[in-house]
Amino acid sequence: MARDDPEAWRLASPSYGVIQKERDVRRMLAKATTPAAKALFDADVLGWGSWPPDESELTSVIPPEVWDAMAAEAPLLVGPIAMALDRSTDRETWALAAARRTADGKIHIEIGYNQPATNLAAIEYVLKAVATMDPVALVID
Repeated sequence: MARDDPEAWRLASPSYGVIQKERDVRRMLAKATTPAAKALFDADVLGWGSWPPDESELTSVIPPEVWDAMAAEAPLLVGPIAMALDRSTDRETWALAAARRTADGKIHIEIGYNQPATNLAAIEYVLKAVATMDPVALVID
């Protein structure tokens, strides 16, 4: 449906006609003159937008051949450990990674936990890992 169609506004918003009035939406649309303002109108009034892709559509930011070229079988690790925790966009899978410098000055990264889990199970795992490894930082995305 068209952005300026009041029927689209009604169908997209359960509060249309109650809280959200046609005159107010028309005023918002009239003020949406830039691409950014139109995108905001589309998201706020119509529920349109650029949403995160489905998990099945995601690809690695780093190509597999680049990862393969950086592989190290048994690096000598030195210095403090930093950890990072992330959860997939579908909120199902948790990943915990650790990073540490190598003796030759590179950074070694390992994924120690990467699986579906409840919030509680993931937190318990992270608490155990932090108690064991004593990282200088735990970054949570």
